This record gives sequence, C-alpha cells and structure tokens, in this order.
Amino acid sequence: PYNKIQDGIDRVIPGGTVHVAAGTYAEQLDITKDISIIGAGAGQSIVQAPSTLPASSEVTSAIVLVHGAGVEAEITGFTITGPGPSGCGSIRAGVYVYDSAYLNLHDNKLIDIRDSGATISGCQNGVAISVGRAVWSTSGTATIKDNVIINYQKGAIVVDNTGSDALITGNMITGAGTTGITAQNGIQISRGATATIASNTVSGNSYH
Repeated sequence: PYNKIQDGIDRVIPGGTVHVAAGTYAEQLDITKDISIIGAGAGQSIVQAPSTLPASSEVTSAIVLVHGAGVEAEITGFTITGPGPSGCGSIRAGVYVYDSAYLNLHDNKLIDIRDSGATISGCQNGVAISVGRAVWSTSGTATIKDNVIINYQKGAIVVDNTGSDALITGNMITGAGTTGITAQNGIQISRGATATIASNTVSGNSYH
C-alpha cells in the first residue's frame, strides 16, 4: 500500500488496477498509461485539489490529467473536488483528457471545480470535465457516464476541438441557478468536436 494515489499509478504495470481506500488525498493525478483507478465510492475516496496548481492558462491546470496517444484509462468511485488554491484563474479543470487519450469516467462526483471563495467567481475557468482543447491543438475522447457534477464555475462538461469525441449519458449536472456572475454551460460540444448525449439531467445554468 501507498499513502498517495500517484505512487500507485506510477508503480502499476500498464493495464493494471489501482484500488484506493476511503480517505482524502490532496494531490494532482497524472495518468499516462492504460490503467483502472477504482475508489471506495463517491464520498468515500476523495481527491482534493492540492494547495498549489498551475494557473488556468497552463495545460496542466487540472486535478486529474489523462494524456498520451493510445492511453485508455478508467476512473470510478471517487469524489474529485476543488476549489482551486486562490482567486481568479486558479484552476482550469477537474479532469482534463488530451493528447489523444481516452478516459472512461463513471460513477463519480465532481464538486467545487472553481476558484476559491464563498461562491463562484466571474472568471472564465473552472470546468469540471474537459476533453481536448482547440486553442492548444489537442484532442481526446471519453465516456462520461452516471456522474454527479455540481458547484462548477464556468462549465460542467466541455468537449472541444476536431477529433475530440465523447459519449455523455446519465449524468446529473446542476449549475448555480440564476446568477449575474458568469454564464455557465452545462454541456458544451464545440469547434469541430462530436458527441452522443442522452439521458442526462442538466439544470441551473441561467445567466441573468
């Protein structure tokens, strides 16, 4: 056993599984191999944003990074939570899939992917799940199924750039409700990306 999830990720062979006991793990996870990471259940195995993260303008500004051509990963049974360590621009994403990687993300909770403070800020960062990004000329693919996504800042799920694709089903996505702080997006498919979207409950994304 290890005290950090990343230690297990680094040491398991490609195609292996890391089982994570209940507890709170304040760390950034970097996944670059075929792997399954299985928690004790959402609300029990908690991955907390570390006290320092790269600024949201950086590729690596996320709690969980999944990247690399041919990489196929699975993450299930976790709460992945912010907030970021500071004000505007402190966290870009909760989970970021890029560089042609694939992620099967199911049966998790993603909470408070936002800047620090009592409420969301008006800054254009804080996306719970990000797949690909046109501005960085990178793409990814994902299955995003049966997750609960709440208290995000800018968006819940963003699939972006040509070559990015996702199957998005059965998720419960709840925005901040009517707010004048920022225009939130529940599910965004943009700039050439594709997706299949079915049986999600999306509410509370209302800028006024």
